[in-house]
Amino acid sequence: MSNEKHIELLEVLNEHPGPVLLSGYESQLYDDHLKGWSKKLLKATTEKGQVRTEVLWVNQVTVRKLEIESVQLDLFEEAIS
Repeated sequence: MSNEKHIELLEVLNEHPGPVLLSGYESQLYDDHLKGWSKKLLKATTEKGQVRTEVLWVNQVTVRKLEIESVQLDLFEEAIS
């Protein structure tokens, strides 16, 4: 995919009002266009057994949703204890 197509995708994802999780490999282009997103680095093994670092970019809508659900789950755990 060309850089222009990557940029087009990233612009659409930035405008999306809902939760977005994007998986890929380290990319300055993605970092530049996904400022304000959370970024998690994950070790992964390829089909050929090579270890690679994958990146998970998470928009703030998703972060807030996960934080709310985590609190709700914690409250549920306390209620049944």
